[in-house]
Amino acid sequence: MKNSKLVSVIIAALAVAPAFGATPASPAATSVAKKTSALDNITLSTFHEAHFTNFETLGETGGAGNNNEMFVFNSIGLGYKLSPTSKITFSQRFNLILNKTSSVNGTLYQQLDNRVGLGFSKVIESGNYSMGSVGVQFELPFSASSTDAGKAFAIRAPIEQSYSVGRWTGTLTLIPRMHLYALSGNGKGADIDLYVGPSIAFQVSPKFSIENLFETSFGYTRAARDPKSGAHMTTMDYKVVDNYTYFRWQALEKLQVSPFIWTNPNDISAKTTTVGLELSGSIL
Repeated sequence: MKNSKLVSVIIAALAVAPAFGATPASPAATSVAKKTSALDNITLSTFHEAHFTNFETLGETGGAGNNNEMFVFNSIGLGYKLSPTSKITFSQRFNLILNKTSSVNGTLYQQLDNRVGLGFSKVIESGNYSMGSVGVQFELPFSASSTDAGKAFAIRAPIEQSYSVGRWTGTLTLIPRMHLYALSGNGKGADIDLYVGPSIAFQVSPKFSIENLFETSFGYTRAARDPKSGAHMTTMDYKVVDNYTYFRWQALEKLQVSPFIWTNPNDISAKTTTVGLELSGSIL
């Protein structure tokens, strides 16, 4: 009788022992892996900048108005992320002219040169210094001026770097650009130029900041091709383009609303001052 009880205890112990010695399944082995799709890497962004100004003078002084006193600049960007910090982009760019008196050739839609490129973000982050973005873009001749000039394409390489101290952030944007022309067309336009855009921003609150941006560019401009010799007259060109004061409000997680005041540094006056609105956001 004692032997039968001892056998029963041994059998029960042998049956329970594997349960205590077994290695528990890892969460990764038991959970269902999240499926990723190529569609998750697609991005869609939109940028709009509306200018409202005095009708009499901006067309004469040029600058950001480009002889269009009331217009909206638009850029719709489609991208594909190659990694968390790099992506291929395509930008459809155009102006919508708001007043008929300043329309181009009687049209209210003005096609600009579109862009396709490769961009990198968070290139360098060291203490207060950051190289936020670097890229290479091809500017394609979709605008009327580029088509008339016979432009093949332009290569541009935007570089943005910033330095922050407390609530203050200084940013410097540099964009070297080289334009290439085909033999057809008049060949008139920019040759090699450099955009320089320093700005200073103050973060008033987590969702509101004030920024002042000064834009200028310099480079070589080509005159129209001589019909007999085919040669060009190239001149050094320096432009103080414009000065923006932005009041940036992060209205939503993916939407920034920024009223701004634009002034022409060559002719600062009430008549040449533009009040506008900038909208920047992403859908995907």
